[in-house]
Amino acid sequence: MDPEKADENLELGLSKAEGLGIARLLEPEDLLQGKVNERIIILYISYFYNAASGMEDPAPEPAVDHRDEEIAYLKKEVERLVGQLQALKSKYESLRLRSKEETEYLIEQQKGLMKQLEKMKKSRTKLEKKMNTLQSKMKFMEDEKQQATGTPPPEGPVTLVCTAVQGSGKLWDTFPEEMANAISLHNVLIRGLSRELEGYEVRIVLIAC
Repeated sequence: MDPEKADENLELGLSKAEGLGIARLLEPEDLLQGKVNERIIILYISYFYNAASGMEDPAPEPAVDHRDEEIAYLKKEVERLVGQLQALKSKYESLRLRSKEETEYLIEQQKGLMKQLEKMKKSRTKLEKKMNTLQSKMKFMEDEKQQATGTPPPEGPVTLVCTAVQGSGKLWDTFPEEMANAISLHNVLIRGLSRELEGYEVRIVLIAC
């Protein structure tokens, strides 16, 4: 045997083993390249044990190309990975749909809150207008009390005269300050006529007409 010729040495060893009745399950090139299935090696070694002990060799298994076993193993691994990929894909799709539903729900909630906020803003604007109107009316009434005539009330038959401003309700809501000035001017004119005609001012009532 030549130490530098490994392939020839392996071929010689395998041939000798065949002479002992040991089935040739391996090839020199597979051993040199490391392309050997461990189970094949274990089975092959067991043949040597059986031959050395004088026992009858077990029925040799049909020669199986270990490449086929590796291919079968790789095929199973690919199938397993494909299964995992499918499971991950299903999980991702489920999470995506769930995330989409939650996002749509949050959007609807936000729209509802925005609508409520708009209503609150409109209500606040209306309340502010009403407050401004009431404040203007209250100030106007205070001023009118100070300007009321001190003429004593008449006795006997009297003639009643009532005045009003058309559309005063809307005008008070829309132009509270201007309306207060307009009513003040109106009252000054009416009081002047009342003094000339010896009239008596009963009271001022702000009503919407």
